[in-house]
Amino acid sequence: MLFVKRVEKKRKIIRSIALITFLVGVAWQMIHWKGFFFQVSFLQVKSLTVGLGAQDLKDYGAICNTLQYWGCSENIFGQWIRRFPGSQVGLANFGIALGQMGKWQRSVNSFERYFKRGGNSFDAMLWYAKGLNQLLQPALALQWYYRSLSVSPGNSEVATALVDHLVGMGRFEEALSVIASFNRGVPEKNPFWQTKIVTIKKYIAQSGSEEGQDLKTKLRLPAIVGKSHFIPVKAGTESGYQFFLIDQRQEEITMTEDVLAKLIHSGSARSSITLGEAIQKRRVLLQEIQLGPWALSNIEVTLCKKCQPRIGSSILEYVNMEIRLEDATEFLLLSQR
Repeated sequence: MLFVKRVEKKRKIIRSIALITFLVGVAWQMIHWKGFFFQVSFLQVKSLTVGLGAQDLKDYGAICNTLQYWGCSENIFGQWIRRFPGSQVGLANFGIALGQMGKWQRSVNSFERYFKRGGNSFDAMLWYAKGLNQLLQPALALQWYYRSLSVSPGNSEVATALVDHLVGMGRFEEALSVIASFNRGVPEKNPFWQTKIVTIKKYIAQSGSEEGQDLKTKLRLPAIVGKSHFIPVKAGTESGYQFFLIDQRQEEITMTEDVLAKLIHSGSARSSITLGEAIQKRRVLLQEIQLGPWALSNIEVTLCKKCQPRIGSSILEYVNMEIRLEDATEFLLLSQR
């Protein structure tokens, strides 16, 4: 009788431990999977019994991505592409998960399989570009950053990644042009982009590399939004940069009185007459102005009260221009005469 009681007591202890373990496991699952607890629990049970179908794997992987459990994403989408090797969704998500964990070579391999099957999503292109850069192929990465932005031209994440990559390559004026085109010529209205411009200006002031010197003879101006190409005009220490639209339909260079005032007062543009005289005459000869990477002399400007600053065809006296389509992006290529 005593033996039976001892056995029963041990069974109760074992059942209690099992119950506590189960409840702890459930609690951990609820905390770990948050609002997806019941859905994930169902998928896990189904996985152990009848197995997961394509839609199940897609749903499971989407949950892993949402919670940024990249190891989970790698596992689920890895299962998906083993079962469905040609799946674009599987390959793209697998590549992104691997990139998030710094497994760059495998990530790039997955994206290359994805693109061969006709994939063209902006986020796959973005992560492919990041992978190429990590594998020390910055020039090729730049092409894919542009392609990604061409697919999603209003995407701030892609635009930021592109700008940062250009800065890392020493292509400062091109980075400024991307910012201007992305913001339709008025990036100063956005504090985030204005901070980027200030930072790039500091890099330009500090730049003295050979690569930077070479880039001063030519400049690419990308059209990110519409067909508009913008060139940065240096407006002194205080006001930073002004952005002028390249418009070959008009001949003259035009700017507002406010822009002229910033240029003259900052000292980056020297005029032969005073600001008041210039406003009265509506035309002024600037003895010097910084246009992109070039310092130009004796530039005649027409003033307007309310207009977008524009560079007309008269600038062809100083630079060559050529339109070229590269990486799904229209570039205006400028080179010094």
